[in-house]
Amino acid sequence: MSGAHPDQTAAILAALAAAAVAAGTVSLVWVNLLPTGHRPMVDAVSDYGAGPHRAFYRATVISLGVGALLLLIALAHGTGVPSGGLIWLGAYGVTRIAIAFFPTDLEGETVTATGRVHLLLAAVAFTAIAFAAADLAPALRSEPAWGAGGLLDGLRWAVIVTAVGTGVTRVVVPLRHTVFGLVERLLYAATIAFLLTVAIEAVRVLS
Repeated sequence: MSGAHPDQTAAILAALAAAAVAAGTVSLVWVNLLPTGHRPMVDAVSDYGAGPHRAFYRATVISLGVGALLLLIALAHGTGVPSGGLIWLGAYGVTRIAIAFFPTDLEGETVTATGRVHLLLAAVAFTAIAFAAADLAPALRSEPAWGAGGLLDGLRWAVIVTAVGTGVTRVVVPLRHTVFGLVERLLYAATIAFLLTVAIEAVRVLS
């Protein structure tokens, strides 16, 4: 297979995408280490966005959303992957940014319209990143000079399985009250790993 054509614009966009995702990762890890009173095993990541630590949650989701959109542009500019995976990646990016402005309703509080919008945006985002990973991993593997195929395949399944798990543990009440937070954080970890791997590989291939 012939080598990929260098595309400095796409490489720079991919590098910026990696930086944005890394920034979101730092914010997420930081807030999980703070004495917030939330239980990482049980409570949703979005619970941080409904209290005094909301700035960390907003920084996390906006950074991940911006990173996803920058990566979308980089892949559209520098690769020939089909549009399906890119559309899903765009849906993830847009909903991650939007959700920063619709805080969740905490457990036991009155359900609000804002909280319902939050749940809808979260459902779309988690579904979108699963489909994006499912579509992009095999498409990128067939791109000239792209490596990390085995890693991307593994991360693709990690994203899909944890996305499904997050949905299941959200709707099954006994699971929601015991392991939802853990499963959702595993989805965040898998998503971050997938986005970073694609972005870093794009920088390598397109530089």
